[in-house]
Amino acid sequence: MDEKVMAIATLNAARDAADWAFWSMIGTWFAGVATFLAVLTSLYIAFRDKKSFIGGKVRLGHIFSDIDDKSVVAISVVNRSLHAVKLKSIFWEVNGDYEFQQLFRNPASDPLPIRLEHGDEAHYRIILNEDDDWLKRIAMRISKVNSSPERLRCVVALSTGERVRLKIDKRIKSKIKQFM
Repeated sequence: MDEKVMAIATLNAARDAADWAFWSMIGTWFAGVATFLAVLTSLYIAFRDKKSFIGGKVRLGHIFSDIDDKSVVAISVVNRSLHAVKLKSIFWEVNGDYEFQQLFRNPASDPLPIRLEHGDEAHYRIILNEDDDWLKRIAMRISKVNSSPERLRCVVALSTGERVRLKIDKRIKSKIKQFM
């Protein structure tokens, strides 16, 4: 064998080895980036599951029975998170500064505190009597702090310290505004 042929064969072998080393380096970098992204994704999913996802609404409604028909302010709370949550209290917030604690002492409401598993729902009712006493009282409290019903929020406090705001139906706000 001629030494020029051997030199060319050696150079070709070295070039092939360099090509394999280059692609091996690219593969190592790709695997490192993919591993990093997998760790970030798993951390995101792990910490996201710990957050409580609470849904619900506050609206006007009626309770029908054999004896009578009652108008109510109906508050429904749904646990949409993957773990159980414990509802501690429900209160009204005005301007973000003032809080009015709401007590539910009627048989149409679930007890507080209550533990809700995934998908469970709790219902709370404020029974409105004929003279709309509750609407008048809440309107008086809102006007005492120089605010309007548009700044009223219903807040659900969880045992973890988190607070979740529920959307209030416009009809409730307009009824409160009638008494201001």
